[in-house]
Amino acid sequence: MTLPPLILPPPPFRRSASGAGRFAGIGGRAGLALVIALTATAALAQGDPKRGQEVFQDQCSGCHVLTGQGFAAPPLAGVYGRKAGSADFQYSDAMKKSGIVWDDTSLSHFLADPSQAVPGTAMTINLSDPQQRDDVIAYLRTLSPASK
Repeated sequence: MTLPPLILPPPPFRRSASGAGRFAGIGGRAGLALVIALTATAALAQGDPKRGQEVFQDQCSGCHVLTGQGFAAPPLAGVYGRKAGSADFQYSDAMKKSGIVWDDTSLSHFLADPSQAVPGTAMTINLSDPQQRDDVIAYLRTLSPASK
């Protein structure tokens, strides 16, 4: 999942009695360390399409195909940016009525726990690892003209 740039409001800045400035409640070095840690975390959230293809082959391709008709699940090429339940497949009523348009957030939420995201869905397999979800979503994004 691609996260937007991390934009935080500046913390309160105070001058101490000695005239040295510091962030309220956070020492200068600790504040800097916090900013660096948050920035690094946001950067790590990027998915790798190559790893996503591997995860797809390992965990998704048993049911899903990219194009054509799968025997147990819908084709996933072009899924990114598409309305849920709109491809040529026999979807559950829950999926057809979900109103979801597949993007980073909706795909991550669904892949983490399909039956919680869309109660009544036929999909029962989840990707509990957030990095694997990000990687698969990055891969699916490469297969979808809506994301380019």
